[in-house]
Amino acid sequence: MELMNITTYTQLRHELNIELGKAANSFVRIGYLLKIARDEDLIKDGGYSDVNEFAAKEFGIDKTQVSRFIRINDRFSIGGYSEHLKVEYQDYGSAKLSLMLTLPDAINEELSPEYSKSDIQAIKEEYEEEQKVSDIEVMLEEKDEDAPDEFIAMIVKQLNDEHPEPAKQFKDIMTLAQNMNITPSIQDIKEDCYCAAGDSAYNIRIPGQGRFMICMKDEGITILNMRTMEKSPLSWQEFLDAVIEDVKGRTFAEETDNQPIPEKKDIKKPEKPKVQKATKPVQKEHKSVQDPVGSPANEEILPQNEESSPEPTKTIHRLKILPEYFNASLQGIKNFELRRDDRGFKVGDLITLEEWDGKEYTGREIRNREIKYIFRNAEHCFGLMDGYVIIGF
Repeated sequence: MELMNITTYTQLRHELNIELGKAANSFVRIGYLLKIARDEDLIKDGGYSDVNEFAAKEFGIDKTQVSRFIRINDRFSIGGYSEHLKVEYQDYGSAKLSLMLTLPDAINEELSPEYSKSDIQAIKEEYEEEQKVSDIEVMLEEKDEDAPDEFIAMIVKQLNDEHPEPAKQFKDIMTLAQNMNITPSIQDIKEDCYCAAGDSAYNIRIPGQGRFMICMKDEGITILNMRTMEKSPLSWQEFLDAVIEDVKGRTFAEETDNQPIPEKKDIKKPEKPKVQKATKPVQKEHKSVQDPVGSPANEEILPQNEESSPEPTKTIHRLKILPEYFNASLQGIKNFELRRDDRGFKVGDLITLEEWDGKEYTGREIRNREIKYIFRNAEHCFGLMDGYVIIGF
């Protein structure tokens, strides 16, 4: 049997993409087969009552893995119930798709197969960090008085403030172009500066507005608001014009005091604090009662083996939540919970939401959202029933 003859980086990357694509297709097919086991009566012939029992005893696949395979099929297969992966996801590996399960469709649509797993992980972390900040907190942030009023100019200024290396490179090109009496081109700004390594994504944060992801591809640029998921398309010509105006009045450190320019980072990864196990007891919701639910979820925990530990001394309230409200939470539509006030909820406590389909827990969780505000004892003024509380995150 002959071995593959791999002689270049491009060939190596191509072959790996092919194999990872096959793995992604396998995940979708496994999810499809588990759906058949779930929805048809075929497993009864083997003496099994449900898909979780069947998968565990026959293949050693636990409940959370079953849920993960099924959700990958729901999200990424053709029509949501097929053995075939959607065309737009065929160049992604299974590890990338697993991460993309935690991201809204609006973000996934802007990703590129050229992104590494670590790139997508960084985008996921940036998104989750932004969801931790409430709308009120964003409104109260001190705005940059020097920021331009025009949207594109403001985005470009913040981009070049946070990621100065591409702008510095482009200013050098501008200087050379002026000396040659020519105008910088789209190719100059795209291939030599902002997308030198291919499709790129830059995260920026504007005080008072929140975080934006700037997705740059060969065909154009998309500015995505990571709070509202609103998209603003931008042509390379518009971007070129805005960068020229911004760079004209910009002085870089090397031009004044020879200080080094910070290393370019297309995706900023926040440092993760070290945490320890909570010392207070975990409170568990009574499984027989479904409370009113709905909250802005900031972090979905997939059925994987990784665990995140809460900060020391904080009480965790584990609350079950129906799928429709869980999904609304995941999308960040709400930033509160309406619950019975029978837990001793207090500011600083943590809440973990556990999806409940009406019969059993699905394995999906949103973990350790910190309570930032509590509204209670307002029946006579605002109509909130006695014994209930609104919890803000």
